[in-house]
Amino acid sequence: MFSRWRQENFFRYQPAHDGLDGLDAYETEPDDPACLVGDPAGLVADRAVRDAIRIATYNAQSALARLIALHHAIAEDEARSLVHEIFKAPADLQVRGDTICVQIHELSAPDGREHWLHSART
Repeated sequence: MFSRWRQENFFRYQPAHDGLDGLDAYETEPDDPACLVGDPAGLVADRAVRDAIRIATYNAQSALARLIALHHAIAEDEARSLVHEIFKAPADLQVRGDTICVQIHELSAPDGREHWLHSART
């Protein structure tokens, strides 16, 4: 009974929504080369890449929070929030030989942490 009801609804509403009556013609229409079609395998790969980027970002944030905690007497949660704020702040980059120097400008809580100079080997 349920199957029959589904079939009746399909044939009752499909002509109005999907142009079912137009499917009985033998006419052809050329394909549109400008139409972009998504690749299902690409979607799966995109999700995997996004998951990997999230993990790499979290690991980088954790490493920077540990480095900050070594030089300042702040808790890990505070170090994470400071790193998060540093990522949003404007900065200057300078390359000196094989060293990249990053100077962070004006954080929202000026308590002596507003001018950081962190160097990393490239």
